[in-house]
Amino acid sequence: MAYPRRGYCKSIAARTENNPAAYAAGWVYFPAGVQGVVYKSADFGATWESLPGTLPDTICDVMADYEAGPRIFCATTGGLYRSTDEGRTWNRIIAQRGLRAVAGSVGHYAAAGDSGVWFSTDRGGNWAKCDTGLAVTRVTCLEFIAGEDGWLWLLAGTYGGAVYYWDFGPTATAGPRPSEGPVRAAASVCRNRLQVNLRHAGKVRLVDATGRVVLSAGLPAGESELDLSRISAGVYQLVKPVAGVPVTRVVVGR
Repeated sequence: MAYPRRGYCKSIAARTENNPAAYAAGWVYFPAGVQGVVYKSADFGATWESLPGTLPDTICDVMADYEAGPRIFCATTGGLYRSTDEGRTWNRIIAQRGLRAVAGSVGHYAAAGDSGVWFSTDRGGNWAKCDTGLAVTRVTCLEFIAGEDGWLWLLAGTYGGAVYYWDFGPTATAGPRPSEGPVRAAASVCRNRLQVNLRHAGKVRLVDATGRVVLSAGLPAGESELDLSRISAGVYQLVKPVAGVPVTRVVVGR
């Protein structure tokens, strides 16, 4: 590392598809106090050097959009920062304290922290706050999932332990559909039979609280029915193919 000082690395962003670039960020102790520092490796992590500009706040997460230059984003205790010149200068684009996570996929970005979630559908040019459906607004981590059919979801983990998702629909559309904003994974209550709707044919699995698969079945696209008559009463997770909603909670009664 360029600075042999004590500090704390909190996040790493890397791309392995024929691109050796990787970024590591956190905070470092300087004589004048703690500052946020981003390091870059251009050889798959063998050697590192610090980017020239430091941040006044602790960096909690780093994300690089490699298709745009790259643009580097840092979620910090003092807001969301962006650099378009390899870290020489940084601009604060969301002045909200307590940001803990930033994520991006196909031009869609999200940032979140102690007080909710912000979205951008134009590579970080404009941001809008949306917490619809979030029972817990203290978000700790974010991750995008892209389906094979062009569908895009954002998963948000919260301090309360729940995971929420936002359905962006096909990525060719203008942006997320507000009517399907971040919502708690819905619970399906049933007895002997469960209705399942898939966009594409694939295998679904019913998993119990210990992680054991109690039922696995290949289903066609569209509406189908699972026979749960031999499944004990309890709470399960229905895991669908990538092209469907990631996880649905199922309550089986008797």
